[in-house]
Amino acid sequence: MKYNFVLLMVVLACTIASPSLGKQVLERDSQNEFTVSRPASWVRQERPMAAIRVMLGIEGDGYVGNCNIAVLPSSSTVKLTQVEVDEGANKHPLPALFFKKALQYFASDVKVMNVRQVRRGPHYGHLVDYTYSYMSPSLNVRVYMRAELFSNSRPGYVYSFTCNTGALSLPEAQEAFLKERESFELFSSSFRIEGP
Repeated sequence: MKYNFVLLMVVLACTIASPSLGKQVLERDSQNEFTVSRPASWVRQERPMAAIRVMLGIEGDGYVGNCNIAVLPSSSTVKLTQVEVDEGANKHPLPALFFKKALQYFASDVKVMNVRQVRRGPHYGHLVDYTYSYMSPSLNVRVYMRAELFSNSRPGYVYSFTCNTGALSLPEAQEAFLKERESFELFSSSFRIEGP
């Protein structure tokens, strides 16, 4: 199975909103017939490409972040049941090197810290914890990112959730990620398919 969807997720770093586990807002994607809940303080952003179905910005005290959902077709799973997809893809371990190679197309200093198969809400998938940095043209400084990618395959599609926090140092980005981690997990756990 190809995981080119990884590149779509990680390209999207920065923007605005503020951390909160309080009031939730339901996002609905009518094209792909899914819903997801997110904190009301997260700000909806313009989607840079059609595959990105939800794009949300986060702002905290000294950090920014982003959560987004991408949906890509998967020809290898079209004729499978969800049980078959779970056993063949979602619960099948992939090495950290697999994700590192995919993520290096975006940032050369990607460090994959952990890859594991988890269940979020009713969905199994791959959870990848990683860090990277990039030179911000608007700030003219290097921004350090702490991120997670949760990918869930379904018959005919791959749904990818990328959430990250960025700051002027990696320790600050890591600290911000810990503050937002529960929101990130609730975000991907709330994902529900509405269609058949």
